[in-house]
Amino acid sequence: LGYAIWLDKYFPEIPHWFPDQGAGVSLLHGYQIMPHYVVVLVQRLSPLSILQSFRLLSFVAIPLTAVGIYMFCWLSLRKRTVGFIAMVLYLLAPVTWTWIYDWGFFGQHIGMIFLPLALLAFEKTLTSYAEVRHGGNRRLFFLVLVVTFVFASLSHILVAAAAAIGMIIY
Repeated sequence: LGYAIWLDKYFPEIPHWFPDQGAGVSLLHGYQIMPHYVVVLVQRLSPLSILQSFRLLSFVAIPLTAVGIYMFCWLSLRKRTVGFIAMVLYLLAPVTWTWIYDWGFFGQHIGMIFLPLALLAFEKTLTSYAEVRHGGNRRLFFLVLVVTFVFASLSHILVAAAAAIGMIIY
């Protein structure tokens, strides 16, 4: 929350040094700040305060990740039932809620939205390149893959690493 308040105070020109943490750290070369930028943008585009925007995004990330898991299972595995079960189990798992509400991993929590979408876009890109006929879907799936991977990287580097490892395993 401190990052979001600092970004809001100096938005759009963010100072290099963040003095509020320890003896000071480089905000721009440290922890990924894209999720905190999103908090500031939601706060500026709506009547919500910074705290309300932070809480809203913290909560909305959970169902959005669950929907991403459902879409991945449905479109990649061609099984809606598996997708529904995976989505429900993700929502029922205590660690899903613990990550943000007890441990405070906000950047990683927001970045998890992009993990199943990046894996789905990777799978669709591979299948479109394997098809005999060529179409515009090939470039579209690759563009979606690049965008979701970049957003995952800007949210949290471990989410991008998980996406890269998932693509290597796939």
